Amino acid sequence: MQSTSPQPRAAILTFLVIAAVAAVLYVWNVRSNPPGFHVDESSVAYNAHLIATTGKDEHGEPWPLFFRAFGEYKNPVYVYLLAAVFRVTGPSIAVARQSTAMLGLLAAVFMGWLALRMSRQWIVASFVLATATLTPWLFELSHVVVEVALYPLVIALFLLAVHRSSRKQQ
Repeated sequence: MQSTSPQPRAAILTFLVIAAVAAVLYVWNVRSNPPGFHVDESSVAYNAHLIATTGKDEHGEPWPLFFRAFGEYKNPVYVYLLAAVFRVTGPSIAVARQSTAMLGLLAAVFMGWLALRMSRQWIVASFVLATATLTPWLFELSHVVVEVALYPLVIALFLLAVHRSSRKQQ
């Protein structure tokens, strides 16, 4: 995709630098920010660990469609995704939170990519990436291990698919 700006290489480099700085920002001190590992995070991580090792949740249910915890049901997509990560790395608070941070970072990058696809300008994509990265809602959500941390990425991918679909019909 070509940029209409006079300095396309500089604009692309700006996008990549922002993405790199965002990656450092999102994983920096993720194990202790926010402090503690609250009960919802531990529930998701514990169920992911059990699925990775035994194929059963904390109640002994094999490969559940929803995870029962604290009188409610949790969406399984994130638990299974984290279980796949734990299968490779082993369980830990740092790995669980870094996985969530990467989901938030990917959401911001795909929002920037969507801006590029819509505007055809790398500088616009860089601006959207920077603002998405620095949005408190996305940043804070990307630092706790809860299943809703996956939603911004899903929405960004959905919007990219809708944009692509709308372009094919023209």
